[in-house]
Amino acid sequence: MQVASLNAQKEQKDVILLSATGSGKTLAFLLPLVEQLKQNSTTTTAIIIVPSRELALQIETVFKSLQLNLKVTCCYGGHKREIEENNLKQAPA
Repeated sequence: MQVASLNAQKEQKDVILLSATGSGKTLAFLLPLVEQLKQNSTTTTAIIIVPSRELALQIETVFKSLQLNLKVTCCYGGHKREIEENNLKQAPA
């Protein structure tokens, strides 16, 4: 899945990934995005919008597992917004 995604995104601007659960779609769409991110940026360089809290947390976990020294903030409802605001102000861990 990841190789197919990287190849497709080199040739096309818009790519849709369809495959079974557990096949690597999250990493497949994160890898091309990571290639475009600047590591020492002090501003927001990407926003990923997903339909559920569970998917947002899964993407955050996969992104952090890459250990790229890039800041990621997962924003979703159900808790105080100050938590997210404070996280956005902090430097990468």
